[in-house]
Amino acid sequence: MKDWVAIVTGASRGLGKAIALAFAREGAEVALLCRRNYAEAAEIARRIEREGGTAWACQCDVADSEAVGRTIDEVFRRAGSIDVLVNNAGVSHSSLLLKTDEATWDEVIATNLTGAFNCTRAVLRFMVLRRKGHIVNVGSLSGMRGAAGAAAYGASKAGLIGLTLATAREYGNRNIAVNAILPGLMPTEMGNAMPSASGERILSENLLGRGSTIEEVAAFVVRLVELEGISGQVFNLDSRPWRWT
Repeated sequence: MKDWVAIVTGASRGLGKAIALAFAREGAEVALLCRRNYAEAAEIARRIEREGGTAWACQCDVADSEAVGRTIDEVFRRAGSIDVLVNNAGVSHSSLLLKTDEATWDEVIATNLTGAFNCTRAVLRFMVLRRKGHIVNVGSLSGMRGAAGAAAYGASKAGLIGLTLATAREYGNRNIAVNAILPGLMPTEMGNAMPSASGERILSENLLGRGSTIEEVAAFVVRLVELEGISGQVFNLDSRPWRWT
């Protein structure tokens, strides 16, 4: 991956941090996008630099299309290319549908789905010209199976799957691969914030009796973009069975 340039959103902590580090270890330059935790993202970039890589942090709200456009333009000016986009930024609020207010719904959809749309549209301008690119969208099995208390989150992740499949169809003839991954329950800030009863239920449904580790999901993302012939796929990395129930 030497000379590749990867953009990772939601990269200041958790899975985004692990994905950024994994790309850097493979020799890619990495742009770490975050909304609030710029100091943390900048420290990760400095760590990558200390280890001999190239990285920088960018503060950007992915729900803001104009900010995304400016940020992606700056990444291209700085690095000269954009090879990979990982749409990882996401938020979740736990509440029953009748107790979910419009502001909460809008925030979740804006970050998880519209944010991915904004970033994808921005990088496609450059990938189409080069006829090369990889986009990975970080989804959730909640988008396939649903989850009580997570209507907004599940809807956003279901929409992300639709965005993945449509983009793959539209730009496959330009050699741009677009895939989605569905990690299992992970020890991230979002995963740890889940009610204990929900976490226990999820783990009880896992065929292996465990969730995903951050490191194995990050490794999967890196290996996925190294493969040239895979696009339009939704990879279930959760050991819960995939079904529409």
